[in-house]
Amino acid sequence: MLNPSKGYFNFAKYELGIRDSKDLIQAFLKLSDTINPLLIGDVYRRQGQIKMIAQKLLAYQDCTKSKKTIINFLCSDSGSHDYAINYKEAKELGLNVELANKNLNELINEWYEIISSELELNNPYNPIFELAESNSKSYEYIRVIMDSIKYGRKQFMSKGLFQKTMMMPGMSGQQISDNRSFEGWEKDAGK
Repeated sequence: MLNPSKGYFNFAKYELGIRDSKDLIQAFLKLSDTINPLLIGDVYRRQGQIKMIAQKLLAYQDCTKSKKTIINFLCSDSGSHDYAINYKEAKELGLNVELANKNLNELINEWYEIISSELELNNPYNPIFELAESNSKSYEYIRVIMDSIKYGRKQFMSKGLFQKTMMMPGMSGQQISDNRSFEGWEKDAGK
């Protein structure tokens, strides 16, 4: 099992540039007063996962600049991994892009609608709504889709069970637990 605090220390070392062990301990104590260090470590690891997905997406692209530079910009330097870039910025970044003609643009929009439906982009993720009529519910969410003519489709899936649990005595309300049974890539045989 991964050590959750490893991500936090890597964040402090590599993102904040703290090298001295005494300074690392001090940073850890100071930050852990306000933010759970396990949360920071989790965010750092997820950022690595996002970069891995970006590497896979760029694997077969002919880029005019370093793929590492592009990935760092999209995943870190831009401030957000979901930073939307326009055609001009994509060219400047080194991506091999071209403007779509009217016919291609219509096809892209149709494809987007299909993917949007499959990823349920118009449905807010909220376990409370999922459990509106029951105390537990199994789920399977497609979080990422990678389609390839040559290799077919791979999907990053999250599967598990949402359950309502009662709060501790003296506390009002309910808590929802997410018992994740699977999270990873699957090949979609149907696509």
